Amino acid sequence: MSGIKREEIQASFGDNYEGFLRGLEMRMEIFHPVEESESTRCFELLQRSNQLNISSHRYTEEEFSSLLASKDILCYAFRCYDKFGDYGIAGFISIVLETAPRIHDLVISCRISQKKFENALMYWISHKLKQDGYNEMFAKLVKTKRNGPLVELFKGLPFDVVMEDEKFIVYKLRDMGMVKDEKIITTVFRDRV
Repeated sequence: MSGIKREEIQASFGDNYEGFLRGLEMRMEIFHPVEESESTRCFELLQRSNQLNISSHRYTEEEFSSLLASKDILCYAFRCYDKFGDYGIAGFISIVLETAPRIHDLVISCRISQKKFENALMYWISHKLKQDGYNEMFAKLVKTKRNGPLVELFKGLPFDVVMEDEKFIVYKLRDMGMVKDEKIITTVFRDRV
């Protein structure tokens, strides 16, 4: 039912897609996946997602538990909502804290793709890392036959391609301040650690 309502509203906005998105009153909650149901959902996303998966790495349960427990890797899940309902946990990101942080995993459910949640996530992440003293960030995308949509997503973000071959694309965000808040999605962080 909520999908039908979204389609009706989108039709009423015609070519004004950004207006349609603003009309959805979208919200995103970012948090550390500490409850078993949360970590299970993140694990499932990493195992099953192909189109919007930066590394396409398939973890064992033990490897994923180690990732979540690491002190040198930030791990966040995000839950998305709009005025018609809850999309549930729709993505996961892990960031290795090095001299310049590096996005290790990024997986997004196709249910929220093209709704600007990824832009809001990158704004929040870059703002947080800038507050923590970091100036730049990297991401390494493993090319697959199916993750072209993620390549397109990065084209819409202020990352530069610093290396590309037949297997990988390495992106660099040279200034954390380059990611702008489009003010389409209200983002909150729920700290439970």
